[in-house]
Amino acid sequence: MEESEPERKRARTDEMPAGGSRSEAEDEDDEDYVPYVPLRQRRQLLLQKLLQRRRKGAAEEEQQDSGSEPRGDEDDIPLGPQSNVSLLDQHQHLKEKAEARKESAKEKQLKEEEKILESVAEGRALMSVKEMAKGITYDDPIKTSWTPPRYVLSMSEERHERVRKKYHILVEGDGIPPPIKSFKEMKFPAGVVPVLQALGL
Repeated sequence: MEESEPERKRARTDEMPAGGSRSEAEDEDDEDYVPYVPLRQRRQLLLQKLLQRRRKGAAEEEQQDSGSEPRGDEDDIPLGPQSNVSLLDQHQHLKEKAEARKESAKEKQLKEEEKILESVAEGRALMSVKEMAKGITYDDPIKTSWTPPRYVLSMSEERHERVRKKYHILVEGDGIPPPIKSFKEMKFPAGVVPVLQALGL
């Protein structure tokens, strides 16, 4: 048996018709032709698009935080391997941007805290929401029938000041009652004092 040689494959070539003109379908195919882009280049293009989106998002966020008009990216250093800026310079630039954002965030937080403090003014600090909404104000102190014991009332004002200073009692106004050091002197009912002592108060 004779060994037959394997058949050689011939490459197909598009042969031009004798007239030298191509059909309309082939012309349309040429117009729709998209050249092949290597994977590495496609990834770089995708990365650049993502970086641009991120920069735009960061710029818009920074604009909203600061409340200023949009700034151009004229002072931005181009980032990435194709830029002519060293990595150290890029790092320094990014670090400065991050610090600026932190400062603007701190300023924003301070402004919010100031607003909260203004809304809770000293005159309205102990008022309920209902009282503030209805505009209820209390000018006169609450009147009670309670009075301190006579021996406490008979003590000098200097002694009262020493007790207030010792226990860090801060008072303002007129007609301030004398300080009392124990629950017994408060004239609580007889059953309440032992319970308070049992609780260690």
